[in-house]
Amino acid sequence: MNKRKIADKVVEAEKKKLRRKVKKAVRRAVLGICGGLCLLGTGYFLGVHRRVLKAYLKGEPLPEAPKGHLCH
Repeated sequence: MNKRKIADKVVEAEKKKLRRKVKKAVRRAVLGICGGLCLLGTGYFLGVHRRVLKAYLKGEPLPEAPKGHLCH
């Protein structure tokens, strides 16, 4: 009986290790995907607003918004 309890405890410990390993892998994948999406979003934002950012950094007047922009 005692050997069986010890074996059960060893099996449970291995299951816990496997669960932690899977959790860590899933977390790493999710964070990698989120990080990639953030980089893509930042690149898109900078590409769309490049003229405005360039004018702002040089101290020039800001360009007019396009015709279909939300402000018009």
